[in-house]
Amino acid sequence: MDIQGAVFSSAHRRSGGAWDGRKHLFYWKNSQAESASFPRGLLSRVEEYLKEESIKYRYRDKRKRVLPDADLTNVHADMLEGVSMSGDYSYQLEVVRTSLLAQQGILWLATNGGKSECAAAIIKTLSDLNVLFIVPKKTLLRQTVARLAVRLGTVEQEIGVIGSGRFDPKSVTVAIINSVTPRKVTKKTSDAVKRKRLAMKRYLKTVQCVFLDEGHRARSATWYKLIQSLTNGQFRYILVKKSAVNSRVLSREPAAVMLHAFLHEAELPKHLSKGKVNFLSPSPYIAYDY
Repeated sequence: MDIQGAVFSSAHRRSGGAWDGRKHLFYWKNSQAESASFPRGLLSRVEEYLKEESIKYRYRDKRKRVLPDADLTNVHADMLEGVSMSGDYSYQLEVVRTSLLAQQGILWLATNGGKSECAAAIIKTLSDLNVLFIVPKKTLLRQTVARLAVRLGTVEQEIGVIGSGRFDPKSVTVAIINSVTPRKVTKKTSDAVKRKRLAMKRYLKTVQCVFLDEGHRARSATWYKLIQSLTNGQFRYILVKKSAVNSRVLSREPAAVMLHAFLHEAELPKHLSKGKVNFLSPSPYIAYDY
C-alpha cells in the first residue's frame, strides 16, 4: 500500500534510504522461512488476487471457537427499547443477523444509519458475554453509555466505564481507547501503576465481544496493539460510517479481527504459483446504504 508523502522521507530510496515508500502487510520471520503471515482482515483481497491469477487454493478455519454460535431466535425488529428495526430500517436487522453469524467484521453504514442500534442488538443477543465497546474520545464515552442504556432497557449505572478517571468494568463496558491500550511495565513504573496495569490486563482477558467505534478515526497501530491483547474476544466488530471510508481504511481492516492467516509452502507476495495455501475464514464487509 503506497504511503502518501513517502517521497519526502529521508528513509525513502529517492533520498538514499532503503524504504520503497509502501506499507507491507505480508510478514516473514526471515528470507528463508517456508511460511508467511498477513492480517486476517485482508483475506478477501488475497482471495480475489488468487482467483484473478487462477491459482488454486483452499482455506481451513483453525481458530479456537470456545464460545457457541449466537442464538438468533430472539433477534427481531422490536428487540430494542425506543426503536424498531422495521420498515425503512429493516436493513439493520439484516446487519445484526449477518454480524452475529460472521462473528467478526466491519459494520459499514451511512451516517445516521444506526450503527449504535445494530451494536446494541448484537450486545443484547450476546447477553451472557462480557462486552467491551471502545470509543476514541471522552465525549463519545458519555454519549455511548447513555445510548446503550436506553436501547438495552437499563440504566446508565449498569453500564461499565473505563476512562475519564474511572475503572469500573461490568458485563457491558464502554471505554476510551487510550485508557485500555496495554502499556509496558518498566523498572521505573511505580507499584500503584503496576497494579492498575495488571488489573487492566486481567480484565482484557475476560472480554469475549468487542466493538471499535468510529473506526475511521483511530490510529491503526494503537488498535492493533489493543486487539492483540483481547485473546478471548471471539466476536469482534469495527463500526465505520460510510462517508469516512477512504484508501487509508485498508490499514485498519486487520484490526477488526486480528487473527492471522498463515501461508505455507508459498512465496509471497510476488509468486503465488506453488504449494498449498491454508486460510482462515474470510472477514466480510457488512455495508448498507439507506
